[in-house]
Amino acid sequence: MMDVLTWLYIQQVTIATSYLGGLSPARRRLAGRTLLGAHDAQVEALRSRADQARKDWSAAKSTLEKTLKVRSEHGPDEVGDLQARQAQWTTEHEETAAQAHAATAELSKLARRHQALTDQAKAAESAQQAARTAAGEAEKEARSWARAEREAKGLYKALRERAADPTAFPICHQKLVTKGLKDEQCPLCKEIDPGQA
Repeated sequence: MMDVLTWLYIQQVTIATSYLGGLSPARRRLAGRTLLGAHDAQVEALRSRADQARKDWSAAKSTLEKTLKVRSEHGPDEVGDLQARQAQWTTEHEETAAQAHAATAELSKLARRHQALTDQAKAAESAQQAARTAAGEAEKEARSWARAEREAKGLYKALRERAADPTAFPICHQKLVTKGLKDEQCPLCKEIDPGQA
């Protein structure tokens, strides 16, 4: 409506240059039809559909011409060629179907194997946990035995050092008085040792 009002307000001298020249062709046609009372929405819809139908027909005609040109250049396929191609496609389809069937069977087998391995892994995990606990207990016991062994070695060493002292009494390990004794005298009973004499 604003286009029509603008049309009416512009002087007749400047319509063609300042107004009509600045519009697109579609808008100029619409404004002219509106002023002449020839604009109808249904007619415009039919005109748009006719334009679209012409475009579609033109595209279909072009496709048909291309197809006819290719057919005229190469010629139609023979029945034997079509049958041979069908047999080849059928064979390829059967081979592909057999491969797919074999792959499905292999996949099912691998899925069962995977499930079995998963079950074994779970069982091994519980056994590993039990073994880890037993190993921890054994390690504690081994440390306890190692500590007892070190204590026993220390005690044995101390006892050997005490027993190795010739000046100590072998039972109570008190120092024997050897001062003033001869070499052949026993430091314990002070008697002459006949073997050393």
